[in-house]
Amino acid sequence: MVVEKYSGTNTALLRKKTDSFIKNLMAESDRGAALVGLAYLDALLGRLFEAKMLKGTSANRLLNYPGAFSTASARTDAAYSLGWISVETYRDLVTLRKIRNRFAHAHNALTFSDVDVQTQCASLRLPKEALPD
Repeated sequence: MVVEKYSGTNTALLRKKTDSFIKNLMAESDRGAALVGLAYLDALLGRLFEAKMLKGTSANRLLNYPGAFSTASARTDAAYSLGWISVETYRDLVTLRKIRNRFAHAHNALTFSDVDVQTQCASLRLPKEALPD
């Protein structure tokens, strides 16, 4: 998945792109939403690394497969270890990876109505904190 680069702080464009992504995500099957949703978050983590790292071949080798920071797991662990994301964000990303993996490796139909998936979703903290009371 490609995440477009945004120049400056054009929040209107970012909001429009985010709204479009969420609309498309909602049209996905549950499996598709789990896979595409985490792929998007992984791409955003990749953008964080690109912003923090020196530009060039070395950074590209690290960020692209089979580089050390080419997976969602490695990016999540490194971003947390470097203090770029909070512990809450780290825990949520770990949980989201587990949910994605359940969908990716399920041989039978799996939905967000599944009790185990619902339990994992209920443990996510950041969405609850972002919603108004």
